[in-house]
Amino acid sequence: ITGASGGIGGALVSNLLEDEQVRSIHATFHRARPAIAHPKVSWQRLDLTCESSIRDWASDLGELDWLINAAGLLHDIDSGPEKSLHQFQVDFFMKNMSINAAPALLLAKHTQDKFDHGRPAVFACVSARVGSIKDNRLGGWYSYRSSKAALNMCLKTLAIEWRRTLSNVSVAALHPGTTDTALSRPFQRNVPAHKLFDAARTAAYLVDELNGEASCRQKRSGQFVHEAPQQQLVAVSLDSLRGRSRIRVELRPVTGAHPLIALEGSMNLCWIAIPRTGEARSVKLEHSDHANLERSL
Repeated sequence: ITGASGGIGGALVSNLLEDEQVRSIHATFHRARPAIAHPKVSWQRLDLTCESSIRDWASDLGELDWLINAAGLLHDIDSGPEKSLHQFQVDFFMKNMSINAAPALLLAKHTQDKFDHGRPAVFACVSARVGSIKDNRLGGWYSYRSSKAALNMCLKTLAIEWRRTLSNVSVAALHPGTTDTALSRPFQRNVPAHKLFDAARTAAYLVDELNGEASCRQKRSGQFVHEAPQQQLVAVSLDSLRGRSRIRVELRPVTGAHPLIALEGSMNLCWIAIPRTGEARSVKLEHSDHANLERSL
């Protein structure tokens, strides 16, 4: 896990330490070594903007099953996301590219031989939905948007090459959702509470997605995984019952269980969102009169 000193990177380390199948974690930091101490974790300082630093670090690694790059830049002490073109600066633009985009290809270049073992493997980078060209409706943030768009294209192109040369590896660009970390904290004012996630919840979602990547690597490699971590849509059927609508919801949790829940009420159109991670799950119904009903299961 590179960039493991950040909020999401550190949470990924903590999450994977709880997995009995994980034998060892190589975690990197740039300046200050995190306080996480565990026999499974070895910490190394790494400058992701320096190819020789990455090459030397990778040369000491053995076989890898997963590589996750969680490093990223949105703002620094001098500059932040541009609100208008007048704020654009070439130096800040190139700094975004050197931290958000280029390390993915440098890491792939110097670790690809570590994946040449035939087992299902994952190469993933934490990206952002603001890097989507189609989804850009607000404008602004020229440097950050461009660097994440570049990252997504780098990973898509890498997936095509590795499909021929490393077919056991799934390449993924991961959108974690807005997570409460130092990176996003100055920009959380207008984020609804239900769309702001703590780092542990985000890490659980990302690990769940990466397990899916490893199991269906050929079908999904190169895709931008951007499902919001707080919910998934499930099918709903409405049957008339004595003048009222009866809603039956079939839940298919990750665990493989298949509980069936029936809720009754005078509801018409609705959608249901189920959390994809964590033990506690809730059902939220929104229908035509904008009333809400929540139940835990």
